[in-house]
This record gives sequence, structure tokens and C-alpha cells, in this order.
Amino acid sequence: MIQPYYNNSMYSQPYMPKQIDSNNNIIWADGEVGAKAYPLYGFNSGVILMDREEDNIIYIKTTDAQGRPTTQRYKITLDVKEEPKTESLSDYVRKDELQDLIKSILQPAQEEGKNESTVSTTQPTIIKRTLT
Repeated sequence: MIQPYYNNSMYSQPYMPKQIDSNNNIIWADGEVGAKAYPLYGFNSGVILMDREEDNIIYIKTTDAQGRPTTQRYKITLDVKEEPKTESLSDYVRKDELQDLIKSILQPAQEEGKNESTVSTTQPTIIKRTLT
């Protein structure tokens, strides 16, 4: 029996991006071209690919119900929690201190008002200005 001849180029393996440090389960792709070429089989499946060429870029490759792939590019940033700012209480004044300060400011003004003729604050006062 004669064995049929098969061309090896017809049955070549699909492009598989190289994986670096396979212990951490990160799949690396060579740029956007490598992410789009990454083989994803099955329906409604997905994979996250880290870009080897650019920092902070990932690709999410998914397939829909018909098996058509889509590749989306994302830029990732580090989310650092900021420590809550502690406000210094020396910037604030206590209520009793504020009342004492107001009294000390108003007392000289009230004493000056007693020396001069007092003007009723309940009735409006009209002052006529004369020109000489």
C-alpha cells in the first residue's frame, strides 16, 4: 500500500507567542500583532495577554458565540492607596477661645461708643453732608 504524500507546510503549527516564566501563568504577546495572532479556540472564551514590547499594556482577546475573536487593548496603571491626611489641631481654635477673642475686640469699641454720643441702632440715622 502506498502512503499519500502530505506537504508539511499545510499542517504547520499556528503562531504561539513565547511564554516567559511559566510559573506565574502570565501569557506574553509581541505587541498588538502577536495578541491578534494568539490562538483562541472555542466559543465564548477569553484570555488576558501582557504586551512584551510596551509597558503597562494588556490585551483581552475573547471569542463570541460563533467563535469570532475580538482583541481589545488596555493601558493599566498602578492604583496606590493614599494615606488619609491628618489635620493639625493647632490650625483650629476652641469655641471659648474664640468668644474671648471677640469680647476683647468688641470691648474697646463699646467703650469708645459710650464716650461719644450714642446713636440708636434701631432707628435709621440720616446724616446730612454739607459742603463749604
